[in-house]
Order: sequence, then C-alpha cells, then structure tokens
Amino acid sequence: MANDGYTDTVTNEIPALSDYSLLPTGAVDGITFYGASLLFKSKTAVRFYFSCDDASTYTFTIGSDSYTATEKEAGLWYVEIGEIVPQDLDAEITVVVSDAEGNELTVGYSPMHYIVRQFNKTTNETLKVLLQNLYDYHVAAEALKAA
Repeated sequence: MANDGYTDTVTNEIPALSDYSLLPTGAVDGITFYGASLLFKSKTAVRFYFSCDDASTYTFTIGSDSYTATEKEAGLWYVEIGEIVPQDLDAEITVVVSDAEGNELTVGYSPMHYIVRQFNKTTNETLKVLLQNLYDYHVAAEALKAA
C-alpha cells in the first residue's frame, strides 16, 4: 500500500540542516532571485522564482539542461524542476541564470531545505504531519537505494 506506515501524528524530529541557505551567488542585471517552493503533484517538484520584466532574455540551466521560465504574474517568473524521486529529496538543485554577456546568478536548493524549514517554522499540525511523513518516506527510500 502506498500509505503503509503513514502516521497522522508527528513522531520524530526532522534534523536541522546546517547549510540551509537560499542566498544566490553572482549577479545578473535586471533579474533577482525571489524564492523557491516545493510542490506536491503526482511527483515532487521545486519551483525557483525570479523577478524581472522579461525572462526570455535570460538562459536558465541546471547541469547541461536548459529550462524555459513561465510567467506566474506580471514581473514574476518561475522555472520548475519536476519528477524528484523520494530518495533524492536531499539532493541540491543548482540553477544558473545567464545573460547575453555571460554574467551568472547561481542559486542552490533542495526539497529537504523546504521540508526542514517549514517543519521547524509552522504551527499547522496538518502540515507538520505531511512533512514528517515525507521526510520518513525519503529516509526509507534512501535505505532501499543503499541496499
């Protein structure tokens, strides 16, 4: 069963990440890193948000893959990285934004950053339970991968 082992209470603490940071490095004129969010669809996805007038003038890459930014609202764009499997929830995703002159803005983030940050910040018990189960699912998937 997909929900085998699911709990409706918070049973463990989620360990803190000592390297949690969403501070970008580098700079590209006209675009600013706005934030990141975690989405729970049929698979887990991360969205990186950027503030700019027109994202089509920039290149967004992760490793050797290029991404196209989608406009969420006027002046706010996002790049979505989907299909993150449970055992990789702690793998950092590094987005590099480049302009035509070769200037770069780099930001790294992992779904685990969101899980830890929200778990330690929220007072919403339902969200805490969801995050606890997601964390436990990650630990179990990592164990299976290592076996």
